Amino acid sequence: MAVNKNITIKDIARATGVSPATVGRVFSSPDIVKQKTIDVVMAAAKELGYQPSLAGKALRTGKSYDIAIMLPFDRQGSSATMGAAQYDLIAAFSSRCLANSYNMKLLPYTSASERDKVLDAYLTTFNPDAFVITQLELDDGRIARLQEGQIPTVAFGLADEASSMHCFDFDNYAFVFDAVKRLVTQGRTNIAFVVSQESYLHYMHQLRGFEDAQQTVQSSNKALFKLIKVDVSNDSATRTRLQKVVQECDAIITISPHLVHQIKKIAVSNNRTIGQDLLVCCSTATPSLLEMLDIPIACYYQDFNRAGETLAQLAIESATGSSSGVKQVVIPYEFMELLAT
Repeated sequence: MAVNKNITIKDIARATGVSPATVGRVFSSPDIVKQKTIDVVMAAAKELGYQPSLAGKALRTGKSYDIAIMLPFDRQGSSATMGAAQYDLIAAFSSRCLANSYNMKLLPYTSASERDKVLDAYLTTFNPDAFVITQLELDDGRIARLQEGQIPTVAFGLADEASSMHCFDFDNYAFVFDAVKRLVTQGRTNIAFVVSQESYLHYMHQLRGFEDAQQTVQSSNKALFKLIKVDVSNDSATRTRLQKVVQECDAIITISPHLVHQIKKIAVSNNRTIGQDLLVCCSTATPSLLEMLDIPIACYYQDFNRAGETLAQLAIESATGSSSGVKQVVIPYEFMELLAT
Protein backbone atom coordinates (compact mmCIF):
# COMPACT_ATOMS: atom_id res chain seq x y z
CA MET A 1 0.00 0.00 0.00
CA ALA A 2 1.21 3.58 -0.75
CA VAL A 3 2.40 5.79 2.11
CA ASN A 4 -0.42 7.78 3.74
CA LYS A 5 1.03 10.88 5.40
CA ASN A 6 -2.23 11.50 7.30
CA ILE A 7 -1.91 8.28 9.29
CA THR A 8 -0.53 8.75 12.81
CA ILE A 9 0.59 6.56 15.68
CA LYS A 10 -2.83 7.05 17.28
CA ASP A 11 -4.50 5.54 14.20
CA ILE A 12 -2.29 2.44 14.52
CA ALA A 13 -3.05 2.24 18.24
CA ARG A 14 -6.80 2.26 17.55
CA ALA A 15 -6.41 -0.41 14.84
CA THR A 16 -4.41 -2.76 17.04
CA GLY A 17 -5.70 -2.09 20.53
CA VAL A 18 -2.16 -1.23 21.61
CA SER A 19 -1.47 2.00 23.46
CA PRO A 20 0.01 4.94 21.49
CA ALA A 21 3.04 4.86 23.79
CA THR A 22 3.71 1.21 22.94
CA VAL A 23 3.27 1.90 19.23
CA GLY A 24 5.81 4.70 19.57
CA ARG A 25 8.28 2.36 21.28
CA VAL A 26 7.90 -0.14 18.43
CA PHE A 27 9.28 2.50 16.07
CA SER A 28 11.76 4.16 18.44
CA SER A 29 13.01 1.36 20.71
CA PRO A 30 11.94 -2.04 19.32
CA ASP A 31 14.52 -3.81 21.47
CA ILE A 32 12.34 -3.28 24.56
CA VAL A 33 9.09 -4.45 22.93
CA LYS A 34 7.92 -8.06 22.57
CA GLN A 35 8.31 -9.46 19.06
CA LYS A 36 4.61 -10.39 18.93
CA THR A 37 3.65 -6.77 19.58
CA ILE A 38 6.13 -5.55 16.96
CA ASP A 39 4.65 -7.91 14.37
CA VAL A 40 1.07 -6.74 15.10
CA VAL A 41 1.97 -3.05 14.97
CA MET A 42 4.10 -3.36 11.83
CA ALA A 43 1.35 -5.30 10.04
CA ALA A 44 -1.16 -2.57 10.87
CA ALA A 45 1.29 0.15 9.82
CA LYS A 46 1.77 -1.55 6.48
CA GLU A 47 -1.98 -1.98 5.98
CA LEU A 48 -2.70 1.67 6.83
CA GLY A 49 0.20 3.00 4.79
CA TYR A 50 2.12 4.48 7.73
CA GLN A 51 5.83 5.07 7.24
CA PRO A 52 7.89 6.33 10.22
CA SER A 53 10.58 8.87 9.53
CA LEU A 54 13.84 7.06 10.15
CA ALA A 55 15.77 10.17 9.20
CA GLY A 56 14.15 12.17 12.00
CA LYS A 57 14.57 9.28 14.37
CA ALA A 58 18.26 9.05 13.48
CA LEU A 59 18.74 12.73 14.27
CA ARG A 60 17.12 12.25 17.67
CA THR A 61 19.05 9.13 18.65
CA GLY A 62 22.38 9.51 16.83
CA LYS A 63 21.91 6.10 15.18
CA SER A 64 21.65 5.36 11.46
CA TYR A 65 19.00 2.61 11.66
CA ASP A 66 20.86 0.88 8.85
CA ILE A 67 22.07 -2.71 8.96
CA ALA A 68 24.51 -3.67 6.21
CA ILE A 69 25.04 -7.14 4.78
CA MET A 70 27.66 -8.30 2.27
CA LEU A 71 26.71 -11.04 -0.20
CA PRO A 72 28.62 -12.62 -3.11
CA PHE A 73 26.91 -12.44 -6.50
CA ASP A 74 29.49 -14.21 -8.66
CA ARG A 75 27.46 -16.52 -10.92
CA GLN A 76 30.47 -18.07 -12.63
CA GLY A 77 30.92 -20.67 -9.92
CA SER A 78 27.49 -21.49 -8.57
CA SER A 79 28.83 -23.41 -5.58
CA ALA A 80 31.27 -20.61 -4.74
CA THR A 81 28.32 -18.35 -4.00
CA MET A 82 25.00 -19.00 -2.33
CA GLY A 83 23.31 -19.11 -5.73
CA ALA A 84 19.59 -18.55 -6.13
CA ALA A 85 19.00 -19.14 -2.41
CA GLN A 86 20.60 -15.80 -1.59
CA TYR A 87 17.38 -14.13 -2.75
CA ASP A 88 15.46 -16.06 -0.09
CA LEU A 89 18.00 -14.85 2.43
CA ILE A 90 17.70 -11.22 1.27
CA ALA A 91 13.89 -11.23 1.42
CA ALA A 92 13.78 -12.71 4.92
CA PHE A 93 16.59 -10.47 6.15
CA SER A 94 14.96 -7.30 4.81
CA SER A 95 11.55 -8.22 6.18
CA ARG A 96 12.86 -8.80 9.71
CA CYS A 97 14.85 -5.55 9.58
CA LEU A 98 11.84 -3.51 8.46
CA ALA A 99 9.66 -5.12 11.12
CA ASN A 100 12.09 -3.72 13.68
CA SER A 101 12.44 -0.27 12.05
CA TYR A 102 15.80 -0.88 10.40
CA ASN A 103 16.81 -0.49 6.77
CA MET A 104 18.82 -3.20 5.06
CA LYS A 105 21.85 -2.01 3.08
CA LEU A 106 22.92 -4.69 0.63
CA LEU A 107 26.57 -4.69 -0.46
CA PRO A 108 27.08 -7.16 -3.34
CA TYR A 109 30.49 -8.19 -4.65
CA THR A 110 31.84 -10.56 -7.28
CA SER A 111 35.39 -11.24 -6.09
CA ALA A 112 37.56 -11.03 -2.96
CA SER A 113 39.33 -7.91 -4.21
CA GLU A 114 36.05 -6.21 -5.05
CA ARG A 115 34.64 -7.27 -1.68
CA ASP A 116 37.39 -5.39 0.16
CA LYS A 117 36.98 -2.29 -2.02
CA VAL A 118 33.20 -2.28 -1.52
CA LEU A 119 33.64 -2.57 2.25
CA ASP A 120 36.17 0.27 2.45
CA ALA A 121 34.11 2.55 0.21
CA TYR A 122 30.97 1.94 2.25
CA LEU A 123 32.59 2.48 5.64
CA THR A 124 34.26 5.68 4.43
CA THR A 125 30.83 7.24 3.97
CA PHE A 126 28.38 5.33 6.16
CA ASN A 127 28.20 4.12 9.75
CA PRO A 128 25.65 1.27 10.07
CA ASP A 129 24.34 0.18 13.45
CA ALA A 130 25.38 -3.39 12.66
CA PHE A 131 27.13 -5.26 9.87
CA VAL A 132 26.66 -8.84 8.65
CA ILE A 133 29.46 -10.62 6.80
CA THR A 134 28.93 -13.84 4.87
CA GLN A 135 31.37 -16.45 3.53
CA LEU A 136 33.46 -16.09 6.68
CA GLU A 137 37.13 -17.01 6.29
CA LEU A 138 39.83 -17.89 8.79
CA ASP A 139 41.43 -14.63 10.04
CA ASP A 140 38.88 -12.69 8.00
CA GLY A 141 40.24 -9.18 7.48
CA ARG A 142 36.75 -7.66 7.43
CA ILE A 143 36.34 -8.35 11.14
CA ALA A 144 39.33 -6.20 12.10
CA ARG A 145 38.16 -3.45 9.73
CA LEU A 146 34.72 -3.36 11.36
CA GLN A 147 36.16 -3.53 14.87
CA GLU A 148 38.28 -0.48 14.09
CA GLY A 149 35.07 1.41 13.41
CA GLN A 150 33.44 -0.08 16.53
CA ILE A 151 30.62 -1.49 14.39
CA PRO A 152 28.81 -4.49 15.90
CA THR A 153 29.41 -7.45 13.59
CA VAL A 154 27.53 -10.67 12.88
CA ALA A 155 29.01 -13.53 10.84
CA PHE A 156 27.31 -16.08 8.60
CA GLY A 157 29.87 -18.74 9.40
CA LEU A 158 30.75 -20.29 12.73
CA ALA A 159 33.71 -18.50 14.28
CA ASP A 160 35.87 -19.92 17.07
CA GLU A 161 34.56 -20.16 20.61
CA ALA A 162 36.53 -17.10 21.69
CA SER A 163 34.77 -14.89 19.14
CA SER A 164 33.24 -11.67 20.46
CA MET A 165 30.58 -11.46 17.73
CA HIS A 166 27.29 -13.21 17.09
CA CYS A 167 27.52 -16.02 14.54
CA PHE A 168 25.05 -18.12 12.61
CA ASP A 169 25.68 -21.21 10.53
CA PHE A 170 24.29 -24.51 9.38
CA ASP A 171 25.90 -27.60 10.90
CA ASN A 172 28.35 -28.25 8.08
CA TYR A 173 30.32 -30.75 10.15
CA ALA A 174 27.25 -32.90 10.81
CA PHE A 175 26.17 -32.81 7.15
CA VAL A 176 29.29 -34.54 5.85
CA PHE A 177 29.68 -36.81 8.89
CA ASP A 178 26.12 -38.08 8.46
CA ALA A 179 26.50 -38.47 4.67
CA VAL A 180 29.59 -40.67 5.10
CA LYS A 181 27.92 -42.91 7.69
CA ARG A 182 24.76 -43.16 5.58
CA LEU A 183 26.72 -44.28 2.50
CA VAL A 184 28.80 -46.82 4.44
CA THR A 185 25.63 -48.24 5.98
CA GLN A 186 24.30 -48.66 2.45
CA GLY A 187 27.33 -50.79 1.57
CA ARG A 188 29.38 -48.23 -0.36
CA THR A 189 33.13 -48.88 -0.23
CA ASN A 190 34.69 -46.16 -2.42
CA ILE A 191 33.47 -42.74 -1.31
CA ALA A 192 34.60 -39.33 -2.61
CA PHE A 193 33.92 -35.92 -1.09
CA VAL A 194 34.02 -33.18 -3.74
CA VAL A 195 34.50 -29.72 -2.26
CA SER A 196 35.61 -26.27 -3.39
CA GLN A 197 39.24 -25.20 -3.06
CA GLU A 198 38.19 -22.00 -1.27
CA SER A 199 39.04 -21.39 2.38
CA TYR A 200 35.63 -20.52 3.80
CA LEU A 201 35.08 -21.73 7.34
CA HIS A 202 31.99 -23.75 6.41
CA TYR A 203 34.15 -25.81 4.03
CA MET A 204 36.71 -26.35 6.79
CA HIS A 205 33.96 -27.68 9.09
CA GLN A 206 32.84 -30.00 6.30
CA LEU A 207 36.38 -31.29 5.83
CA ARG A 208 36.66 -31.98 9.55
CA GLY A 209 33.38 -33.90 9.42
CA PHE A 210 34.74 -35.98 6.53
CA GLU A 211 37.96 -36.77 8.38
CA ASP A 212 36.23 -37.68 11.64
CA ALA A 213 33.66 -39.87 9.87
CA GLN A 214 36.47 -41.82 8.21
CA GLN A 215 38.07 -42.54 11.57
CA THR A 216 34.70 -43.60 12.99
CA VAL A 217 33.82 -46.11 10.27
CA GLN A 218 37.24 -47.42 9.20
CA SER A 219 37.78 -49.47 12.35
CA SER A 220 34.95 -51.79 11.28
CA ASN A 221 34.83 -51.14 7.54
CA LYS A 222 37.30 -51.35 4.66
CA ALA A 223 35.86 -48.43 2.74
CA LEU A 224 38.22 -46.20 0.74
CA PHE A 225 37.86 -42.42 0.91
CA LYS A 226 38.94 -39.68 -1.49
CA LEU A 227 38.98 -35.92 -0.93
CA ILE A 228 38.61 -34.04 -4.23
CA LYS A 229 39.10 -30.27 -4.25
CA VAL A 230 37.92 -28.47 -7.39
CA ASP A 231 38.00 -24.96 -8.79
CA VAL A 232 34.26 -24.37 -9.16
CA SER A 233 34.85 -21.30 -11.35
CA ASN A 234 36.51 -23.50 -14.01
CA ASP A 235 34.00 -25.99 -15.41
CA SER A 236 36.48 -27.59 -17.81
CA ALA A 237 39.05 -28.31 -15.09
CA THR A 238 36.30 -29.54 -12.76
CA ARG A 239 34.97 -31.99 -15.35
CA THR A 240 38.49 -33.35 -15.82
CA ARG A 241 38.85 -33.92 -12.07
CA LEU A 242 35.42 -35.53 -11.81
CA GLN A 243 35.91 -37.91 -14.74
CA LYS A 244 38.07 -40.35 -12.79
CA VAL A 245 36.00 -39.93 -9.63
CA VAL A 246 32.81 -40.98 -11.42
CA GLN A 247 34.57 -43.92 -13.04
CA GLU A 248 36.12 -45.29 -9.84
CA CYS A 249 33.81 -44.40 -6.95
CA ASP A 250 30.48 -45.90 -5.95
CA ALA A 251 29.40 -42.87 -3.90
CA ILE A 252 30.01 -39.11 -4.06
CA ILE A 253 29.27 -36.38 -1.53
CA THR A 254 29.23 -32.93 -3.06
CA ILE A 255 28.34 -29.33 -2.29
CA SER A 256 26.08 -28.04 -5.03
CA PRO A 257 23.51 -28.91 -7.71
CA HIS A 258 25.94 -27.42 -10.24
CA LEU A 259 28.47 -30.15 -9.47
CA VAL A 260 25.76 -32.82 -9.47
CA HIS A 261 24.78 -31.68 -12.97
CA GLN A 262 28.35 -32.30 -14.14
CA ILE A 263 28.48 -35.65 -12.33
CA LYS A 264 25.28 -36.72 -14.08
CA LYS A 265 26.66 -35.90 -17.54
CA ILE A 266 29.89 -37.77 -16.83
CA ALA A 267 27.99 -40.74 -15.39
CA VAL A 268 25.84 -41.00 -18.53
CA SER A 269 28.92 -40.98 -20.77
CA ASN A 270 30.48 -43.74 -18.65
CA ASN A 271 27.35 -45.92 -18.54
CA ARG A 272 26.95 -45.47 -14.79
CA THR A 273 23.51 -45.14 -13.21
CA ILE A 274 23.05 -42.66 -10.38
CA GLY A 275 20.96 -44.29 -7.68
CA GLN A 276 22.26 -47.78 -8.46
CA ASP A 277 25.99 -48.31 -9.04
CA LEU A 278 26.68 -44.67 -8.07
CA LEU A 279 25.03 -42.91 -5.11
CA VAL A 280 25.17 -39.13 -4.71
CA CYS A 281 24.62 -36.97 -1.62
CA CYS A 282 24.38 -33.21 -2.17
CA SER A 283 23.96 -30.16 0.05
CA THR A 284 21.71 -27.45 -1.34
CA ALA A 285 19.50 -24.52 -0.42
CA THR A 286 17.42 -25.07 -3.57
CA PRO A 287 16.11 -28.66 -3.82
CA SER A 288 14.15 -27.68 -6.94
CA LEU A 289 17.42 -27.48 -8.88
CA LEU A 290 18.19 -31.08 -7.96
CA GLU A 291 14.66 -32.16 -8.85
CA MET A 292 15.17 -30.72 -12.34
CA LEU A 293 18.09 -33.11 -12.85
CA ASP A 294 15.61 -36.00 -12.51
CA ILE A 295 17.91 -38.42 -10.72
CA PRO A 296 17.53 -40.17 -7.35
CA ILE A 297 19.67 -38.29 -4.84
CA ALA A 298 20.12 -37.78 -1.10
CA CYS A 299 19.60 -34.08 -0.41
CA TYR A 300 20.85 -32.17 2.63
CA TYR A 301 18.76 -28.99 2.65
CA GLN A 302 19.67 -25.59 4.11
CA ASP A 303 16.76 -23.20 4.80
CA PHE A 304 17.99 -19.77 3.68
CA ASN A 305 14.75 -18.06 4.69
CA ARG A 306 15.56 -19.08 8.24
CA ALA A 307 19.15 -18.00 7.72
CA GLY A 308 18.03 -14.51 6.70
CA GLU A 309 15.67 -14.14 9.64
CA THR A 310 18.27 -15.37 12.13
CA LEU A 311 21.05 -13.16 10.81
CA ALA A 312 18.77 -10.12 10.90
CA GLN A 313 17.67 -10.86 14.46
CA LEU A 314 21.28 -11.28 15.61
CA ALA A 315 22.20 -8.01 13.86
CA ILE A 316 19.32 -6.17 15.55
CA GLU A 317 20.39 -7.52 18.93
CA SER A 318 23.95 -6.39 18.18
CA ALA A 319 22.76 -2.95 17.10
CA THR A 320 20.62 -2.44 20.20
CA GLY A 321 22.90 -4.18 22.69
CA SER A 322 19.88 -6.15 23.89
CA SER A 323 21.62 -9.53 24.02
CA SER A 324 23.51 -10.73 27.05
CA GLY A 325 26.65 -12.49 25.86
CA VAL A 326 27.73 -13.78 22.46
CA LYS A 327 25.34 -16.03 20.54
CA GLN A 328 26.53 -18.78 18.21
CA VAL A 329 23.46 -20.23 16.52
CA VAL A 330 23.92 -23.53 14.67
CA ILE A 331 21.01 -25.34 13.00
CA PRO A 332 21.04 -28.75 11.30
CA TYR A 333 20.56 -29.55 7.65
CA GLU A 334 17.26 -31.19 6.78
CA PHE A 335 17.66 -34.58 5.10
CA MET A 336 15.37 -35.60 2.25
CA GLU A 337 15.35 -38.21 -0.51
CA LEU A 338 14.66 -36.95 -4.04
CA LEU A 339 13.48 -39.60 -6.46
CA ALA A 340 13.52 -39.54 -10.24
CA THR A 341 10.13 -39.26 -11.93
